[in-house]
Amino acid sequence: MASSPTCIDPFEGHRLWAENYDTDHNPLLALERRILQPHLDKLQGQFVVDVGCGTGRWLTFALESGAKVAGLDLTPQMLAQAAAKPGLQGRLARADAQSLPLAGEAADITLCSFCVSYVRDLSSVFAELTRITRPEGRLIVSDIHPAALAAGWKRTFRNAGRLYEMKLDPPRSKDPLRAGLEAGLTLWRVFEPRFGEPERPLFERAGKAETYEAVTVVPALLITLWDRGG
Repeated sequence: MASSPTCIDPFEGHRLWAENYDTDHNPLLALERRILQPHLDKLQGQFVVDVGCGTGRWLTFALESGAKVAGLDLTPQMLAQAAAKPGLQGRLARADAQSLPLAGEAADITLCSFCVSYVRDLSSVFAELTRITRPEGRLIVSDIHPAALAAGWKRTFRNAGRLYEMKLDPPRSKDPLRAGLEAGLTLWRVFEPRFGEPERPLFERAGKAETYEAVTVVPALLITLWDRGG
């Protein structure tokens, strides 16, 4: 019989998860990259800021694409993993998404991936994302789809053979779409992808092949692309 996961605060959870984050068979990360990467094809010379950068997976992609980058995250252990990657040392800082240590209108592209569902006050986060993005710049926000959470999906990971579940705050009063519009952003594109055949092998490697068909009926991610007006 499978053991029940231990519920854990997200900050402590990411501290424990950091060491294995890049090696876990995570289909959500793979799906996000499959959908989002084609829309990050013109990064040469752009300044890309990743808020909630984690271990630096998008920073590495942006750097290899010719961008200048900066990464911000609240978890020191995640930042330590990012700093060990080529080119990222000195481009990282510990920061809360609701109070970013960057000048206004600094970023050409601001990215916030798998972060907003941990935040209670979405208005303050979107205000900061908007503040640091230059006029005519672009913001990209992605996270697990609300429909997936409503269907009972959990954020779980293993550490030292033990299963943990991230404890999320109660439902927020605002959703990301409304918060972005109230921040004065213009919605450019919305993606609500489901898992597909490219992600099936990751379920199999993680020993979850039996769950694949069931989860494909629910949108897995909500990815929003925004323009910041001049």
